Amino acid sequence: NCTSTSPEVIVVNITEIDKTSFILYPNPVTYQATLEMNSSHSKTIQLLDSRGSLIRTWNTSDKRIEIAKNDLSTGNYFLTKQDDESITTISIIME
Repeated sequence: NCTSTSPEVIVVNITEIDKTSFILYPNPVTYQATLEMNSSHSKTIQLLDSRGSLIRTWNTSDKRIEIAKNDLSTGNYFLTKQDDESITTISIIME
């Protein structure tokens, strides 16, 4: 006899992610991208390659930063914004 039981899932709280907390354009990036954020609070921005290796870090309270492609290879990257309230990650394509 084989008996299967499913685990019980209880949802305690769901917070909607504010997709307007930052905007990156253009994406895909050819030469340079602009990252605009709606908060002037202190935050850490990290650029990671497709393997998760850290490429660049910005510690800033600015509402806008420029990200130059410079020596970055063509491919997929991730941009993570971390502040006191949340961590948000988006995908970036470097052309």
